[in-house]
This record gives sequence, C-alpha cells and structure tokens, in this order.
Amino acid sequence: MVDVNIRNNLRIYSPEPFEWGTMDCMQFVSKVLGIEHSYQYSTEDEAIRLMQEHGGMIGFVSHILKQPPSENFGVGDPVVVNIWAKDFCGIEMVDSVVVKSEVGVIEIPKKFIIAGWHCA
Repeated sequence: MVDVNIRNNLRIYSPEPFEWGTMDCMQFVSKVLGIEHSYQYSTEDEAIRLMQEHGGMIGFVSHILKQPPSENFGVGDPVVVNIWAKDFCGIEMVDSVVVKSEVGVIEIPKKFIIAGWHCA
C-alpha cells in the first residue's frame, strides 16, 4: 500500500513538465517524498557532472540521503533504475517504479531496479 501523502504528492507533481534542476527525475523524487537537498543545476550536463562527482546516480542519491543503498527498501522508497543505458531516480510502487522523464511520468518494471534506500 502506498502512503496517502505519497499518492497526493504524485497527483500534484506528476503533471508538471520536465525541466532540469526543477522537475527532473531527482527533483520529482525529492518533492514527492519530501527529501530536502541543496543541489542546484539547470542543465543535463550540470546534473551529470554532479552525479559523476559522487560516482554516478547511486552515489549521488546515497550522498543526498546520507546512507548507502539498502536491501530493505520497498513501496514508497526511492530507487535507481537502469533503462535505455541510463540511470534514473524513481519511487517504488506496488507493481512498478514511477520515474519523471522528458516524456512525462512513466512506469518502469521493477526488474530494472539496481539500488534502493529505505526511508520510512
């Protein structure tokens, strides 16, 4: 079961258009789950540079959450999926992972999860 606050936030933030540093996959997860961070960027190149400074998307998310990936993550937790040869930050749902992409919010099969964090 997905927390009611997450469901409400998904309804609020899903329609917003994709924009680097404002409503990309990381910003979407941060806003829906209420995760605060101070990173600012406005282009894909700047986002990639930030991730590379932390060893990639998994390292970047671990740095923001101040914890390494966990085996105990689940529904409503942040995850990283690898699809189309790229890593995306998303939110694990009951049957899939929701990810904000340049084409909107998409659902990715859970089999593409490569890391997750328990943030209850």
